Amino acid sequence: MQVICDYYYSLFVGKHLDIQPALISSPEYLLKFGPGDCSVDQCPYNFTIVAQTGAAHVLHITDGTTEIYTVVRPNTVNMLWQLPQFFVMTLGEVLFSVTGLEFSYSQAPPNMKSVLQAMWLMTVFLGNVIDMLISGSHIVAEPATEFFVYAFMMIVVIGIFIMLAVRYTYAEDRNMQMKFTEKQSQGIGLEHGNSSTASSYD
Repeated sequence: MQVICDYYYSLFVGKHLDIQPALISSPEYLLKFGPGDCSVDQCPYNFTIVAQTGAAHVLHITDGTTEIYTVVRPNTVNMLWQLPQFFVMTLGEVLFSVTGLEFSYSQAPPNMKSVLQAMWLMTVFLGNVIDMLISGSHIVAEPATEFFVYAFMMIVVIGIFIMLAVRYTYAEDRNMQMKFTEKQSQGIGLEHGNSSTASSYD
């Protein structure tokens, strides 16, 4: 049997037909079918099918009738619902990247600022590598379970981050502490000098 839908397809028992839509096209397709030697105008049968995202249909063709059965139901959630998620992810990425880079640059010593920037980008690279290893190797078969694995890893990283953040001392605090220590040492030195001068006069 031959099916004509802008292209010619030869179908046999047990085979399937994948309709490749154009970049912008109508979801309705006119399938014309008949014997293997028929042309577009000579095919005795035709059937209109509406292509739906995520759906799988079975077209049952007999000598005089055609019936279509839905094996997998089409997607019911509009793809535009992904826009809020993309917006939140983009906003979080921008805020986290800008603040993280500013923090690493301000807290690094003058001769280590470029190294800290490179290490920041290296951590991003390592995160992408971990993502590729888990997603590409299909270690986790179910997509839902894979998302839970990512969530668990994120919780572990957040816990480590909290422990490090609680014990962290900012560079400004360290500089102020060093200046305060220097002033104290200078004051002690002056006191010792004054006491030694007074004892010599005695």
